[in-house]
Amino acid sequence: MKTQPAFDRISAVPDGLKRLANALEKAKNDSFFYKRLFRKRLRETVTEELVKENFLLLPFTSKEDVIRNYPDGFLSTDIKNIALYCESTGTSGNTIGSTKSASFYTKSDLARDAERRFSPDLKLPSEDIVAN
Repeated sequence: MKTQPAFDRISAVPDGLKRLANALEKAKNDSFFYKRLFRKRLRETVTEELVKENFLLLPFTSKEDVIRNYPDGFLSTDIKNIALYCESTGTSGNTIGSTKSASFYTKSDLARDAERRFSPDLKLPSEDIVAN
């Protein structure tokens, strides 16, 4: 099988293919956009073997896809699970409507983010302030 550097990097990460397969399966099952996209391409359960065999066939998500499905077409959870919604202005180049960028967070997303930001591994002194 001919591979590309991105595939080789994913393969080199411990459980990299398994994690990618799990992420693709979740997107296929839970995201409106990816359900539609993968309806014809990935009918069976996404496994490590399927990723290996079809890696070069996985479609890219384009800027137009993001603009067309704004703001919630990529959510992979029910909207009732959203604990925080944020918008920022950006340079998406969307001339049709808003140029805002939306972010949705569940409670578990926020907890995971807090763990990463305030990890003891960062060795932040108590007088430091973390800006978001």
